Amino acid sequence: MKAASALVNREPNTILKVHVTPGAKEYSLEYDEWRKELKIKVKAPPHQGKANQDLIAFLRQYFKNPIIISGSKTRSKHIKIDNSYQETLTILEDIFT
Repeated sequence: MKAASALVNREPNTILKVHVTPGAKEYSLEYDEWRKELKIKVKAPPHQGKANQDLIAFLRQYFKNPIIISGSKTRSKHIKIDNSYQETLTILEDIFT
């Protein structure tokens, strides 16, 4: 799976490399092959941390306990989740099929 390059295995956790687009008309999750990141669109604007809160709420639908560990003020972020690497791959396969 190509999206595996957007993941870092830190057993028992996994790090997601994401690129966020705030202010979108609808939520979406795609794989950006050029950046080797998950491309996530959220509806909230990038003001006062609202896009970050929206991103975490969106990711909570799929992953356990997402936390931004770097990039809180940029569009490229690293998100720690409490899913194992293998669990994360399975979840992403389900999303992208």
